[in-house]
Amino acid sequence: MIAQGVPTEQREFSDDPDKDDIINAYESLSRTDANDPSSGELPLVEIEMIDSDSYLVYTFVVNIAITSIVPQAQFSISPSFETDFLNPVLYAESIFDGLMQYSFRTTTRLEETSQFA
Repeated sequence: MIAQGVPTEQREFSDDPDKDDIINAYESLSRTDANDPSSGELPLVEIEMIDSDSYLVYTFVVNIAITSIVPQAQFSISPSFETDFLNPVLYAESIFDGLMQYSFRTTTRLEETSQFA
């Protein structure tokens, strides 16, 4: 963040100096510029159809040079994320341009319960 010129008062992991809704922590993990609102994309949450069933999928990228990352996702039937967790599975992973893209999917059909990622 120092090399990118992020002001000292906006270098906390939860800050968003370029106001693109991507916090510094994720900008750092995905190697995007914390001062450039067009340099990155938010993690993606989407619905995927398998046969006639719907599943929630959460996709994000991390810099493969950061070896301490343990990719994981959390799904819940409650937006509070305090209880009622659903079991995610690693659905897909791929490497491109020094980044690893991970996609996690719920094992519970959306038709059975509301879900949050």
